[in-house]
Amino acid sequence: MSLSLYPYDYLAFGTCTDIGRLRRRNEDAVFASARHAVFGVCDGLGGTEGGAEASQIIVRTVETLLNHPPLPAAIASHAYRVLLVTQAIRESGLQIRRYAEQHGYQGMGSTATFMLFGTAAERRVTLLHVGDTLAFRLRGQRMDRLFDPHSVEMEYGPAAAGMPPFIRHLLTRAVGISHHEQMEPTPVDVKPGDLFLIASDGLTNMIPISRIAALLAETPTAGPEATAQRMVDEANAAGGRDNISVIVVAVGKGSELVRADIRS
Repeated sequence: MSLSLYPYDYLAFGTCTDIGRLRRRNEDAVFASARHAVFGVCDGLGGTEGGAEASQIIVRTVETLLNHPPLPAAIASHAYRVLLVTQAIRESGLQIRRYAEQHGYQGMGSTATFMLFGTAAERRVTLLHVGDTLAFRLRGQRMDRLFDPHSVEMEYGPAAAGMPPFIRHLLTRAVGISHHEQMEPTPVDVKPGDLFLIASDGLTNMIPISRIAALLAETPTAGPEATAQRMVDEANAAGGRDNISVIVVAVGKGSELVRADIRS
């Protein structure tokens, strides 16, 4: 179906999620809505009970609010969609804590990283994130990480240098863990030709960022779906120690990028 019915026909995207080679289940969840130009990856906390359920709760809640907004006439507004996804993530935290209490789970939670694009004329994307699922923008030869993860290492700075590695890499925020999901809306400008990536740490811990950038740069030729699949394949070839989830978003000038599928 053509995306020309919507104001986001300048975007094309591809997604891929995989269990990896060592995990018994996939605790990642991917959300992609061309209709609303919203894309997200959630990574259920490994080593705790209910990780897969936590990531799915977030995705379902976001999908419900976007497809049945309290103010349907306002859904075209970028600010309103940011508000809805923020509300959905906070509601997800309540649902996760309720689910954990009902099932006797300890430490149930998930990361959440969402990108919300404006129209082509607005030239912007807003990121909402909790945890360490990273997002990048490739513009020309420059690969930028769009925010710092919520980890002990990043939030404590030099004071974390003397800590053991397993402490430095601990998350300081995750959806469902605390009673207030702290999100930092990050505005980023958008230009034709930009390539965006959201990836769970099953990719970023397995492949050097320089190689990820090289794969992302192939998107205009290969297409975003094939690029996402190739990233997952290379992460598995490198050992696949974790679940791997990838969303690639390509920014075009208009309706020439209509290979994206409408998922929601």
